[in-house]
Amino acid sequence: MKKILPKLLILLLIACLGTVFFILYEERFAYSTEKADLNAIYGVEGENDYPVILNDAFSDIHVRKIEDAYYMDYDLVLEMFNDGFYYGQADHKLVFCLAGDRIVTEAGTRQWYSHEDGTVTETYMPLVEEDGKSYVALDYVRKFANFEYAAFSEPNRVRMYTAWEPQTMVTAEKDTQIREFGGIKSAVIGEIHAGDELIVMEDLDDWLRVQTEDCLIGYLETKTVGNRRTVEREPITDYVHEEPTHLTMGGKVNMAWNMMAYPAGADLIGGLMEQTQEVNVLAPTWFTVSDEEGHVNDIGSEDYVDWAHERDIQVWGVLDNFNTGVVMTEFLAREETRGRVIEAVIDAADEYGMDGINLDFESLGAEDGENFVEFVRELSISCRRKGLFFSIDNYVPYGFNDFYNLEEQARFADYVVIMGYDEHFAGSGEPGSVASIGYVEYGITEALKEVPPEQLINGMPFYTRVWTRSEEGVSSIALGMQETQDFITEHGMEKTWGRVEGQYYAEKEENGALYQVWVEDAESLKMKLDVARDYGIAGVAEWALGFETADVWDVIGDYMRE
Repeated sequence: MKKILPKLLILLLIACLGTVFFILYEERFAYSTEKADLNAIYGVEGENDYPVILNDAFSDIHVRKIEDAYYMDYDLVLEMFNDGFYYGQADHKLVFCLAGDRIVTEAGTRQWYSHEDGTVTETYMPLVEEDGKSYVALDYVRKFANFEYAAFSEPNRVRMYTAWEPQTMVTAEKDTQIREFGGIKSAVIGEIHAGDELIVMEDLDDWLRVQTEDCLIGYLETKTVGNRRTVEREPITDYVHEEPTHLTMGGKVNMAWNMMAYPAGADLIGGLMEQTQEVNVLAPTWFTVSDEEGHVNDIGSEDYVDWAHERDIQVWGVLDNFNTGVVMTEFLAREETRGRVIEAVIDAADEYGMDGINLDFESLGAEDGENFVEFVRELSISCRRKGLFFSIDNYVPYGFNDFYNLEEQARFADYVVIMGYDEHFAGSGEPGSVASIGYVEYGITEALKEVPPEQLINGMPFYTRVWTRSEEGVSSIALGMQETQDFITEHGMEKTWGRVEGQYYAEKEENGALYQVWVEDAESLKMKLDVARDYGIAGVAEWALGFETADVWDVIGDYMRE
């Protein structure tokens, strides 16, 4: 027994040492088998939530699964893929306008329709409304944008590509695992099998950050892969963006707005045009939206158009919203009412033989922006089908009115008109010029950031404001050019040239009031025409016919004949 006991102690010691060695070895050299929490890593927020791996990188984007299709929030679709979509909340419809057609789908249905294709049925619902939001099926978005995607589960995830950069690829040479971090003790993301193809996202010498074919992302040891190579990727080009074509006058445009409040024909326009030069477009204010249901007040005249055509002058009837009792938000929000207005003016164009439509919707709010732009698209389609010119009047661009979206207007309209006046207007708290030369140049240069010069027209004023500053406050009246000169003469005012404003200035204190006038005349218009010439824009317009003096047509005529 004395001989056996030492041997047992030695064996026990060896066993203990072996156990300690094994434990130490395991702690240092053995590969962890702990499973990573994939839902937490990918940021899955629910059973139907699918985070997006965008262009081989984690993103903040999520899509959701509805039935067997995958959907993206409408606002994100506009931001990421194509801002040509329009969601009509009042109608529960999603619209996409092409140059000559509209593609429309209604929420909760599996159909879409267009003039060209009729009604088409899909296996999914293109538009879904849930939880107060609208979602668009990615398969439907793919009809209007170039990208690819694939969805996977456990965890939920979508791999999406919108860019087609070359990828570095490797091939797994043995079975292994990818891990949450670079290190053998890191938790396991997934299993890798010999022959698997992997995308290399980052090279850390001993470890590579990789992505599997089913979009699992993690780290694996560099020694387990081979066949490193660069792979060029074939871009998706199924969707071809269609730009509308534009009608052009073939030279400079000189459009004279003709303000009208009642029906009148050739008897009126003949007298107004007697002293003009080089006017090639007349824009009579014939059409006004008269109510929220989209009815139109029409005072057009075939005789007027015939008179103009006999003199090679086009007529672009003005469609405006100057009936202040109409709530434009209600009218613009509905497809039916937008369509009723469009049908009315297009029918009138046929009846009177008009050449175009000039749209002048003013005093809209930011909440009307998307609806207004959709109206522009829809009206442009009808004009294009009929071969009518389409122009749109706009304020001088500032941040507060950028919802008028000049860039999108320029896509669909033939001409974009900047009303380069009302720098100071009736409601202004401070007297000033109607259209100083700096204001005019600012309007043109800002508009040219969004509108090609060959589509841009600058509107000039044929009127002046006479300002009165008194104990009652500041007020003004708008006068035509001759009336302004008469006012200056009657009050014994002396004009001085204002180099900064690019026009004459006159003032007079009388009976406790200060009268101030920044004069619009032939000289101030010549400076505006010089700016139009310098920037090579499409032409000019004048508000309004009959307010001018004869001499302004000499400088306008010179500009047009150059």
